[in-house]
Amino acid sequence: MKKTNNLIQDNNNAKLFEVSAWDVAKYLLSLDEERKYFSNTNLLVVDNKDNYKSNPTIGNFRLNKILQIIQALYYAHCKKRLFLEEMKAYEHGGIVYLIYSNFFSLHKTIDYVPASLTEERKEFIHKAFFYLKDNYSDRELRELAHEDLAWRQAWKRRIQGGTDEFIYNEEVLNYYDKLGSSMLRAMKIKVGY
Repeated sequence: MKKTNNLIQDNNNAKLFEVSAWDVAKYLLSLDEERKYFSNTNLLVVDNKDNYKSNPTIGNFRLNKILQIIQALYYAHCKKRLFLEEMKAYEHGGIVYLIYSNFFSLHKTIDYVPASLTEERKEFIHKAFFYLKDNYSDRELRELAHEDLAWRQAWKRRIQGGTDEFIYNEEVLNYYDKLGSSMLRAMKIKVGY
């Protein structure tokens, strides 16, 4: 019984060190005060290979792609998730459903820096955001999101009628380590925590 209580206590302590995707999203939005990057206009996505067209809101698309990529990079850097909420596989990559479905409410938030974010987390998010913003077009963000092994596995399960949640198994975490090593160096973030 004592072991079970210790495990519960350890899990509760671990959760204290994680933040919500909502707070990460608000911080990301605060980095774009004028909403030029996270705009509420629409983006036309054309995939000729799959004969597919879509018209998502640019800011919502970008915010969720950056959340997906930052989650992977943060794992590669710290060996743990940045935020608690699960990612789900959607057509353009992973989304946090709470963020996706409440984008317009979030979009109105100005100058909000969540207290739950440590200086180290804010610095990591800041560097990752500007690196992705400055180096990846929308098409490249989508391609990077589609390369994510967790997304590919979840998308395959979704198509087959199974769960669309990302599963962070050993294979995925090894993939994140490989992805993260080059991207973290490019962002001038030390690989490993």
